[in-house]
Amino acid sequence: MARQLTVVRRSLRRDVLLRKAWPSVGQTCRLFSSVSSLNASTSDVSSLPGSPNIVHHSLVTTVPNLQALQRMRWLLQQPQRRVLLLTGSSSDSPVRVALEQDSPAFELERRGHGVFGVREFSQLLLRESGRERRIFDHAQLAALLLHNGMELPGASRLAASSTLQRRKGVLDLLQLFRLLEREGVTPEQYATVAIASGEQAPQELAETYRKYQELLMQHNATSWDGLVMDALELCGVQKGSVVEQEATTNDFSREVLKEYTDVVVDDVQRMTPAMATLVGHLCGQPSVQSSASFSRVLLDGDECPQTRILEQQILKTASCTGRERSVARLALETDEMADKRAKMKAFAKQILTQEADISTPAPIPLKCWNFGTSEAEERSVGAFLAQKLQSDKTTQATVLCPTHADANRITLAFKKQGLPVQMIGDQFAAATSSTGAPVHLFDEPGVNAVYSLLCALCFPSDSRHLYNVLRSDYFAFPAELLSWLMEKEHRSHVDLFPVLEAFVQSQGKSLGTSLSYREGEELELPKPVSSQLEKGLEIAESFVNIIKRLRAECHQLSAAEIVQSFLEDTGRLDALLKPSSPEQERESLALADFLRELETAQNVVKSDQVTFVAPYLQQLRETNLTSSAFVYFRLQVTHSSHLQLL
Repeated sequence: MARQLTVVRRSLRRDVLLRKAWPSVGQTCRLFSSVSSLNASTSDVSSLPGSPNIVHHSLVTTVPNLQALQRMRWLLQQPQRRVLLLTGSSSDSPVRVALEQDSPAFELERRGHGVFGVREFSQLLLRESGRERRIFDHAQLAALLLHNGMELPGASRLAASSTLQRRKGVLDLLQLFRLLEREGVTPEQYATVAIASGEQAPQELAETYRKYQELLMQHNATSWDGLVMDALELCGVQKGSVVEQEATTNDFSREVLKEYTDVVVDDVQRMTPAMATLVGHLCGQPSVQSSASFSRVLLDGDECPQTRILEQQILKTASCTGRERSVARLALETDEMADKRAKMKAFAKQILTQEADISTPAPIPLKCWNFGTSEAEERSVGAFLAQKLQSDKTTQATVLCPTHADANRITLAFKKQGLPVQMIGDQFAAATSSTGAPVHLFDEPGVNAVYSLLCALCFPSDSRHLYNVLRSDYFAFPAELLSWLMEKEHRSHVDLFPVLEAFVQSQGKSLGTSLSYREGEELELPKPVSSQLEKGLEIAESFVNIIKRLRAECHQLSAAEIVQSFLEDTGRLDALLKPSSPEQERESLALADFLRELETAQNVVKSDQVTFVAPYLQQLRETNLTSSAFVYFRLQVTHSSHLQLL
């Protein structure tokens, strides 16, 4: 509690809301823990069930190691043990990956074990207790605050008339709220410190933080950090009072942990202070016969603040449960990775300082190239690969491309340079990393047209969104024909839709009524326009009919039903449900993300009508919302003449 209030006081002293770094070791309370230099082997893993004193072991090291995995495997071999593994990261934990390779997750669960990330475990606790709430990411939270018009505190209120300034104020507020939630600070705690400060600005911030939490409760929503705070409150440690802990620890927390005999905690350094507090509380439950935590730090001698918080909470919880516990530090007696560590440090120094006179050679030679044009990049990389293949027949080269289009471009360039390459396994991979700049979800192919359709139905005179729909892949109206059609009307500010209606009703005769055209004169259309006239007339007729029907039905159908009807009318629904190409699969994934955001929008505005949903989507359009369909592609060139795309 003292540490939480210290963090609040530090935030109150700042006039500008800025990002905060992790608290230093000096700002963390010292623990009454015995630190010993022990060998982190399986001999220290077990503790007798009847032992009066249970020791929690913590290993803080600077090198990658398999101690957490070895401990888990040893415990899983004991028939009477039921192990709970909690990780600071989610699915990318090396220990989780290795365990799932040994045995599937459902098999471990069937045997009474559990493998979770801390947020994942918190979500499970809330779901099983009937207190689950929908989780909003940063972009959704920003759109929610902007849509509900939350009043900004202090000087930010003066700039509320400016949309950009108001958006900036909302984002700054979210950064402060995120800091408070990561530290586990409740609105009541924040208000107590604000009142004690005697200043007006901190009290306004505290009141805004309270309204923010009430708004989330109103929409049954929370953030990822707020999820952990909810779990802390559910377990009885949110208030920070020893008396309150004694009243609640013996019921819910004990019921949660009674099925487990051992707790293993990995990647503690990735946890937030609130996560470390929750995990420490769980490790201190009476049914836990042994517990251990593993964390990594950057340099020798560094401390892990999250490990200290975890150990401190274990001792606090143990004092409430009446079970004697202590904490001890483990240390690796031998370092088998010393040579590799030295090389990796040299490699990192080479990257950061660009120094060449390093006594220890780097394991991988590094060279950075900068190209002014894509053609220069293709020539240089192709020449480099050709030279490598000539000097070494067994050389394998990998080229990473940010997009599928770049992969095709590089492949074609290599073929022109005589490199014997070919595309193998043209499979689309929806990976979670990308080397390119993030693409907004509403700019994804297919999604952009659907988003523009909803905006066009909400604002009938908005020709910009109608144009996006007309020129999208759903209709692909010829650009030359559209330019000729709007030659006169764009000067008189006529909406696009009436022009297309007149074009369809006159069967194309309205085309070419330019300012210089006189009645009775024979109009000669350019060849590209005349060749596209018949096809364009067919597209325009289909477009006009669909828009007319949707405008008539948009007050009866929900936004999601309008999207489905639009996809059916354009014949794209089957291709999205059963994609047969990388492009279609990416579009399908992106559209699925958009439909989830559409559902969220309908819940936030408490209506499924387009007239209410579209303005919220426009707020969401201004945030950095990305799609899960981001991909990266890898080109592999070898002497055996193949190029692989992943």
